[in-house]
Amino acid sequence: MATPLRLQPRTPEPPPGAVRAAFGHVRPLYMPVHLDGLVVDSVVDFHLYLQSAPGHFVLFRGPDLSFNSEHHTRLLQNNVHTLWLRGDERRRYESYVEKHLDTLLANPLVPVPRKAELLTSAAQSTLEAVLAEPRHANVVPRTRRVAQQTVQLLVRQPQAVGHLAALMAHDYDTVRHSMNVSVFAVGLAHAAGVHSATDLQELALGTLLHDIGKSEIPRELIVKPGAYTDEEYAIMRTHVERGEHILEEAGRLGHLGMLAVSQHHERLTGSGYPRKLSGDDIHLFGRIAAIADCFDAMTSDRSYQRAMRPVDALQLMRTHLSNHFDQPLLNRFIRTLRVPTQAG
Repeated sequence: MATPLRLQPRTPEPPPGAVRAAFGHVRPLYMPVHLDGLVVDSVVDFHLYLQSAPGHFVLFRGPDLSFNSEHHTRLLQNNVHTLWLRGDERRRYESYVEKHLDTLLANPLVPVPRKAELLTSAAQSTLEAVLAEPRHANVVPRTRRVAQQTVQLLVRQPQAVGHLAALMAHDYDTVRHSMNVSVFAVGLAHAAGVHSATDLQELALGTLLHDIGKSEIPRELIVKPGAYTDEEYAIMRTHVERGEHILEEAGRLGHLGMLAVSQHHERLTGSGYPRKLSGDDIHLFGRIAAIADCFDAMTSDRSYQRAMRPVDALQLMRTHLSNHFDQPLLNRFIRTLRVPTQAG
């Protein structure tokens, strides 16, 4: 198979609460859309349905029509808090959420767990598009918007770190992993005293894109069960420099954001890659990205290993791998996660 090869977006699984219609031969899938996931006085480009009975749906609003305050009020007066969307229009709704995410996250009536769900939806659809077309001109600008929204939510409501982490399944894939690493990195950086919104946004952007080079690694290698051969591991290690090249071509990722891409596999001992940096030669953002990346990888189910418990992963990073990571930063990370560990 010729390289470079691009990762194919994961086939989305039906969301919790999705149901199939009780009529017709095809039995289309319907997804719930909560009212707090719609913006009043916005135009929706998808069908919205009411559930008249279990498995039975009637059209409420057609596409390209406004959803206004009168609709919102009437639904609430009738104790309706959820509308329904056809499964084949899920991508349209995800694009709608991405477009209106600033407004949705700024709504004080939307609870933090729901904001975490909306941010996760927007980030996932964005990263799937980015990995499918990593050299598209809008890769960095589009991802930057998600990075800004991630920082705003985590700075305003630090408890969102836990909600976001809980939303991510333990199954490892590049999209979920990148989202997790970004959340962990921003939470750790803010806890470590990085309070500049611009710097935090650059870190969020860099960590969201830190594995973009894997879009040029053969898919069968990324999901291979069992250990890599030396040759396969050498190919996998090229994802860092591949990512640098992709983002340098785009020319819109700042120096601080690029550090997360370039240094997330460097280790304090000089045993990392691609440049074998050591000690203070590794920037704070590189050390933060390394902790977030390693922790998420170890606590996720992967094709060749089962997920470790967070407490066990952190204990390993404090003991056998202690000289790989900045230990004061790691201790702060543990406090950020509120995960108890044994004395190391």
